[in-house]
Amino acid sequence: MSIFLHTNIKGNNFDTDRKNAVITGGGSGIGLAIARGLAAQGCRVAITGRRLNVLESACESFGGLSVKMDVS
Repeated sequence: MSIFLHTNIKGNNFDTDRKNAVITGGGSGIGLAIARGLAAQGCRVAITGRRLNVLESACESFGGLSVKMDVS
């Protein structure tokens, strides 16, 4: 997924360097893959979810910020 995001973001001239991104549901699955891809492109990424321990573990893989939040 990170490679896919890298190719498409650069291909569309979408500048992500030093931008901020908030990903809901970023602790696993597609949300986590998107968070990792954006972080790899230079974004400062915060992920949200209901389980703080899962979020903190996910953030260790890309250096993001975890925020416990229920958006339902």
